Amino acid sequence: RAGWTRKKLKGTTMGMCYGAAEGEFAGMSMSGFFGMKRPQRYGIMPAMTANRIQYVFGIKGPSMTCETACSSALSATCVIHHWMRPQMPHQRQKRTMSQQVPHCLAGGANAAFNANTMIGFCGAHMLSIQGRCFTFDQSGDGFLRAEGIGAMYYKTS
Repeated sequence: RAGWTRKKLKGTTMGMCYGAAEGEFAGMSMSGFFGMKRPQRYGIMPAMTANRIQYVFGIKGPSMTCETACSSALSATCVIHHWMRPQMPHQRQKRTMSQQVPHCLAGGANAAFNANTMIGFCGAHMLSIQGRCFTFDQSGDGFLRAEGIGAMYYKTS
């Protein structure tokens, strides 16, 4: 929890960048699979993830959702490091934000809901036949899908 409570978060200025690869849940809900009405569907789209988290907890500050497939959470971390970096005099005109962000939260999530995605990966021979990854090994024959969520809190020193 990094020392934060829901009450302390409300009104705090904190940058939020979240990596959300295009997931099956959003696609299935947009097609009406879960019985959601149209206005509800837009709030759960991957592009709205960072904004939604800030809204729910009452956090103010910059927010952005990164979608770079498997590297989405890593890209989100890179974005917040840029936001937290002190400005040099020659960067002031190039930077879109006027000041350094003191606190940031970066995270990412992936969930598998639709068998069609797995079928597509199998058809393209992208998944490992052996059922495990051999990272940086020439015997590797593909990747494995996984579900997970994670977030890290960063603050300036």
